[in-house]
Amino acid sequence: MQILFLDNFRGFSKTYIPLNDVNFLVGENSTGKTSVLGLLKLLSSPYFWFENTFNIPEVNFGHFDDIVSINATARDYFSVGFISTVKEDKQETTKKIHAFLMTFSQRNGRPYPSFYAYSYGDIEYKICRIAKQTKFKQNAIPLYSDMKQFVQEVYTGWVNEPRSEKTGYTVLPKEVRQLSNRMPLQLMVSMLDTVKKGKQIASEDFGVRIPVVMSEVAWLAPIRSKPRRTYDEYNSTSLLKASKQPI
Repeated sequence: MQILFLDNFRGFSKTYIPLNDVNFLVGENSTGKTSVLGLLKLLSSPYFWFENTFNIPEVNFGHFDDIVSINATARDYFSVGFISTVKEDKQETTKKIHAFLMTFSQRNGRPYPSFYAYSYGDIEYKICRIAKQTKFKQNAIPLYSDMKQFVQEVYTGWVNEPRSEKTGYTVLPKEVRQLSNRMPLQLMVSMLDTVKKGKQIASEDFGVRIPVVMSEVAWLAPIRSKPRRTYDEYNSTSLLKASKQPI
C-alpha cells in the first residue's frame, strides 16, 4: 500500500489517502479529485524534484495562492508527502518504508520549499530553511515493517513539527552549505548522506536519491455520467398516440 499526504492543499487538511495499483476517485464536483490526480502526476515527474515547480506540461497548479486551501486557518504554508514500501535492490528480502514530507511557504508568489523530511529504512533526515539559513537534523529510527506504526510514531511527528521554531538542528557541512542556496532540499539529503559516508560529492560515487512516487502513473480521463431526470418524461408524441387507443 502507498499513502499520499496533503495538508492545506486545495481544501485538504492533514489528509492521508491510501492508494493501490488501481484507484477510483468518486465524488462531487470541486471535491479535489483532479487535484489528487494532478499531484500524483506531478510528484512522479523529474521536473518537480529538480526544479520544485508545480507547473509542468501535464499539470498546472498555478501560483502559491492557487494551491493553498482558501478556507485554511493558516494560509502561509501547505504540505505534500508520500509513504511507500520499496526494495532498493533485488537482493533485499523485505521492503523498507520510504517516506517524505515537504512543506512550502510563499516566496514572490511562488511555492518555496521551507521544510523537507525524508526517511528510508532506519534513518531520517530533516532539512529546514529559517531566516535565510539552511539547517539539518539526522536521526536513527527503528526499522519499521508496519506502515501504520510508522505513521503514528514518525510521520505524525513530521506533520506536527512547529514551522517557525526548530530545535536540535545544526548548520550544514561546508561541502553542502556552499550549494544550499540554489540546491533543492531533497537533493541535499543525497549530499548529506554522501558526506556522512566519507565520500566526495564530486566523485563518481555520488548519486541522487529521489523518493519513489508511483513511477508509472496512467491518468485516465474523468468518467462523467450523462445527467438525466429521476423519472421518464412523456413527450407530446407518445401522449398523442396513447389518446387514440381504446380504453
